Amino acid sequence: MDQTDLILSLLLLANSRTPYSGLAGTLGLSVNAVHKRIQSMVEDGIFRAFTAKVSLSVLGAFPVLIYGRSEADSTYAIEDALGTQELVYWVAQAGGNYVYVGAYLRDIQELPGYVEFVKEAGRLSDPTVGLIHADLLREGQALGRAAPAPGLGGHPRPEPGLPEGRLQGR
Repeated sequence: MDQTDLILSLLLLANSRTPYSGLAGTLGLSVNAVHKRIQSMVEDGIFRAFTAKVSLSVLGAFPVLIYGRSEADSTYAIEDALGTQELVYWVAQAGGNYVYVGAYLRDIQELPGYVEFVKEAGRLSDPTVGLIHADLLREGQALGRAAPAPGLGGHPRPEPGLPEGRLQGR
C-alpha cells in the first residue's frame, strides 16, 4: 500500500459512492488505474465492504444507550442474551461490572419495555437511560443531563452528523 492507495482509501472512507472519475481527477490518475487499485485492495482484504448507511430519521428510529452496574457473576451470558435482541446494535462491558447497551428504537413507546428487558437480561438494578435523539420526543418533555457514564469517562458520542446526545435519568 503506497501513499496513493492511502489517499484513495481516505477518499472512499469519506464517501464510498464517489465515482471513479472523481477519484481519478483528485488523484491525477486514469479511471482504469483507480479501478485496478481498488480491486487490488479488495483482493488484499484492505476493503472488506462498501456499504450504505440509512438515515435513522428516515426509518423513524433513534438510538438509546442504557448502562448500569450488573449484579451478574458472568457478563458473557449477559452479552449473549442482550446481543440476540433485534434492537441491539452494541453491547460492551467495562470495569466495575458496568454493562452498556446501545439500541435503535422505532418508537418512544418501546422505551419502557425495552428498558425492562435490558434491566432483567443484564441484571441491572438501577439502569441509566440515554436518549440520543431527544428531539424525537413528541411530548415536549424537558431532558436534563445525567452524570458522565461510569467507566467511559464521559457521555457517549453520537454518530457523526447527529445532534449532540442528551441523557435522561431513570
